[in-house]
Amino acid sequence: MEEDPLNILGAFAVFMLYFKLFYWMRLFKPFSAFIRVLTEIAKDIKVFSIMLLLCLAAFANVLTVINVNRTASSNSPIYEEHLGFGPLDALIHSYLTGLGEFGMDDYSEFDAKTVWFFFIFATILIQLVFMNMLIAIMGESFGRITAIQQ
Repeated sequence: MEEDPLNILGAFAVFMLYFKLFYWMRLFKPFSAFIRVLTEIAKDIKVFSIMLLLCLAAFANVLTVINVNRTASSNSPIYEEHLGFGPLDALIHSYLTGLGEFGMDDYSEFDAKTVWFFFIFATILIQLVFMNMLIAIMGESFGRITAIQQ
């Protein structure tokens, strides 16, 4: 089933409408400090976001290479098909792994030791290290903005 371009445009327009509403909420004092904190956090996590994206791309690349050999010998891919394009599906799988959505049903079929090693390494690096770094960056930004506000 194909997507209707007007539905996509409409969904984007509704999203932008709420984004604009969020922006205009700065006029009210209780919301202005909160929105200022969010904009500062968005500025502060630029480098973090690039590093996280590179880490996710590295694990997606590993999964894509392993999956090419796996699908040649069987019909059981490592990750589910979301978009129908292998590298993007692997990136989505890596992202979901970082969030804690473990789609591990076919990990132990072929190349089990390699796949499990990279899975454990990805969960430690992305979930523990990167997400705690994100919390630290957000806490520092919040502290800096509330100190200026007072």
